[in-house]
Amino acid sequence: MNQLASEANWCIFKRLSTGGYQMCIARLESRAECERHFKVLQGLLPNAILEIAFSTEDLKKENSASKV
Repeated sequence: MNQLASEANWCIFKRLSTGGYQMCIARLESRAECERHFKVLQGLLPNAILEIAFSTEDLKKENSASKV
């Protein structure tokens, strides 16, 4: 793994249609940078369910117990 990838720990996750999984579609270095890209992605993907999270994983299982 290169140094940039190891420093970029904020992800924008997109919910996949099956199995409650989410995929990291953007990995960025800061929460602020992630929020700017999030707004752009919401405009490009209006029907997508997106989430910002601090993560080192490219794919995660959604934890429905933690959703409110």
